Amino acid sequence: MPVWISPSTGSHADVLARNGFRGHAGGGFTRVDVFDDGEIVATFVPLTGRDEILYEVIVDEADLRPVA
Repeated sequence: MPVWISPSTGSHADVLARNGFRGHAGGGFTRVDVFDDGEIVATFVPLTGRDEILYEVIVDEADLRPVA
């Protein structure tokens, strides 16, 4: 029995952006299959063709301070 999950269809975060944060247009879905034997398989299905950068924030390492 498949289950479709959609965290965001409007934008997604680039978790591999160096020294900051970056957001792109687009998103995706996750299909979760639960089988009778208990096996669970999750597959991410991206929405393609929308690689436009919506925002980018560069963080200077000198500005990073530990939170007390």
